[in-house]
Amino acid sequence: MNNWQSRKILVQGITEPLAIHAVAKMKDYGTNIVAGVGIGRGGEEIAGVPVFDLVEEAIAKVETVYMSIIFVPPNQILDAVLEAMAANIPRLILVTNHIPPLDMMRLFRKAKANKTVVLGGGSAGIIVPERVLLGICEARCYTPGNVALIGRSTGLLDEVAWELTRGGIGQSIAIDLGNGEAIGSGFSDWLTLLAKDRKTKAIALLESAMMGNEEAADLIPPHFKKPIFVYVSGRFVPIMPFSQDTTKLILSRCSTSFAHGSTAEAKLAACDRAGIPVANSPSQLAKLLQEALKSEVKIKQKPILTSNHESTKLS
Repeated sequence: MNNWQSRKILVQGITEPLAIHAVAKMKDYGTNIVAGVGIGRGGEEIAGVPVFDLVEEAIAKVETVYMSIIFVPPNQILDAVLEAMAANIPRLILVTNHIPPLDMMRLFRKAKANKTVVLGGGSAGIIVPERVLLGICEARCYTPGNVALIGRSTGLLDEVAWELTRGGIGQSIAIDLGNGEAIGSGFSDWLTLLAKDRKTKAIALLESAMMGNEEAADLIPPHFKKPIFVYVSGRFVPIMPFSQDTTKLILSRCSTSFAHGSTAEAKLAACDRAGIPVANSPSQLAKLLQEALKSEVKIKQKPILTSNHESTKLS
């Protein structure tokens, strides 16, 4: 998670209204956006970022790109993803929501074959506080620290980050997995990475009772050593009978993640099986994390005796 200033970021669909707004905020935050793609708008500039008609043209100009953030309309997502993968861009954030389900299945298969990391659809992106903003997270809610947030609910990531910030708890990174019926990388993928991140001392998993049939608590890698806490939003929202909506029916056959595939009770039961503390509210989550971080400090700052018998602490 270091050297973000040198990592080149591409924005596909940079001429979309949401992208225009987001690009300005990302650049103000210090994100190194080197090029954008907007069909028929090549030669223009948006927030000082040069626009190209094709990803191929952008890559020829700026060379290797670390990540592409994609804002194109839903019916153009598959083409945009295939174009990015053809240009060997290894990481993609799909901000676009309501992507056709068969297109999602096709792009997931292609991404797996290419070993491309896909975040989303419907993802607000990633933020490393005061270092890089990749997407549409509300940066003012976040402050640097040692707690990683992984969420799967629109707006919940910002809300919890703000509650933690108010409680004096900073964040090492925040990742929005997306709120679409099907998503790319999930909880277990990011937990594996965060297990190796020295900056991250504790992790909060933010779930919605209305999304996903995979319980985050069941996806924690074996022998995971860092403290993990869970907050499930929408616990008291009634779940309607399973919809006969075409999208959900297709996804129920093709994917392991679709809306109303689980309930709050199932998620809480998974946490109980894994022995993971569950917060009833963002404010309670902040208190649990405060206690966990205090315990971490006590362990790492155990007093030792110096040669002149003065007590000191390990840094």
